[in-house]
Order: sequence, then structure tokens, then C-alpha cells
Amino acid sequence: LASPLPALRSASPTVVSHGTGNFRLTLHGSGFLPGSVVTWNSKAVPASYVNENELTVYVTKSTIAAAGTADLVVKNPTPGGGKSNALAFTVK
Repeated sequence: LASPLPALRSASPTVVSHGTGNFRLTLHGSGFLPGSVVTWNSKAVPASYVNENELTVYVTKSTIAAAGTADLVVKNPTPGGGKSNALAFTVK
């Protein structure tokens, strides 16, 4: 059975202040699988599967130490699968 192509629609929260502590980020979209991998600026981050439309990501304090924009991408395993669109996440 081929994996679906994931798609990212939004993240919650939508912005976080740099220098704050660890936090949980919820990603909303479609085509998520228990084997989906989330990357933050091309670096894999720990993610938990909630359902086909929701993943949660554990973001560490060191990841948000500086202000900027991060590209979040979800990748599903082969066969099929592939990478989602990039979702820009703001660290203010």
C-alpha cells in the first residue's frame, strides 16, 4: 500500500518567542502516518502521530534560541509518500 503525499496547512501555536522553554507544536494538515518524519530547517525533530490530520512536535529550547523563520516539512515513507509543502514558522 502506497503512502499518501502529506500536506501541511497550519501550526499551533503560530508564533513563539525566542529564548522561551521547550514547547509542543501541533501541525495540522492531511496524509499523516505513524511513520511520518517532521523536519525543522531540514533537521529531523521528534514527532508524534495523533491522526491522519494532526502531528505533534516536541521543540527544544535550543531550537528556538534565536529569532527567525523555520521551514517545517513532513515526509512520509516510500512507496509513494514524499515531502509536504514547507510551512514557515516564526520565532520572534
